Amino acid sequence: MIHHLLRLLFASIIALQLVGCQSPIYEHHIKLPNYTWDRSNKLVYKISLDKAVENAQVWLNIRHATELPYPELLLNVRLSTPQGEKGTRQMRIPTKNAEGKNIGKGMGDLWDIEAPIEENANLQAGNYEIELSHQMADEQVFMLVDIGVEVRAKE
Repeated sequence: MIHHLLRLLFASIIALQLVGCQSPIYEHHIKLPNYTWDRSNKLVYKISLDKAVENAQVWLNIRHATELPYPELLLNVRLSTPQGEKGTRQMRIPTKNAEGKNIGKGMGDLWDIEAPIEENANLQAGNYEIELSHQMADEQVFMLVDIGVEVRAKE
């Protein structure tokens, strides 16, 4: 009886984790040469959607080394839609807490941070483009490994 209950509990936990998981519709990461992002290096993500996606989540994924010296990253995000609309906005992405310790998910000397670009977006079918550039005081930002964009369908 206990063996059966343990199996049922284990199966329930796995089912709950799978329900909470969202597989990305789009995911692309751009590796930065020598862990350095130069201001002139604009990162471009071309997203092609075959069908409309309601309540989509668009995420920015940043992987950095422990030694990243900045408590936050200041980025420009430019979005172009299939309808020809264009918009630009700034994002401040915290990388450290008030005590100066890295935030996000860490493994070894690498840290992953997820930040929402758009939540609950209704995306039409067609081609989108997201262009990222940094607006930091330094021309080059060191200790950034890669930066990705991910689009997920909310379930």
